[in-house]
Amino acid sequence: MTPDTSFEGELRALRPRSPSPALRRGVARHLAGAPRWSARGALVGGLAAAGLLAAAVVWQSPPPPRVGPPIVPPVAAAGDQLPTLQAYRRALARSPDALEALLDEQARQTARAGAQVRSVRAFLARTADF
Repeated sequence: MTPDTSFEGELRALRPRSPSPALRRGVARHLAGAPRWSARGALVGGLAAAGLLAAAVVWQSPPPPRVGPPIVPPVAAAGDQLPTLQAYRRALARSPDALEALLDEQARQTARAGAQVRSVRAFLARTADF
């Protein structure tokens, strides 16, 4: 060990002063006048926090999805047969016009069966790129 230098010796000799009686009285007076949480205040604060949390959860939740009428596939008239997925694939393999013709035929069959028909085009108009 190295011998203590004069500065280290002075630091070791320093001792904290004891609090004065005036400081003790001031701290006691402050503590006596400090407001304390009562059970009622804690209950009101807890309820307010719970209400704010519930409002935040409800405010950020998405609206429920809208449910429309069920989609019912068209029923073919007696003797008519609806095209299969394979028939659609074969028609598309031949040409887009063949698929549209098959779709148009199905629409006519559905219209004869009494279902409501809407005009829908399966493909956009052709451009020079195709």
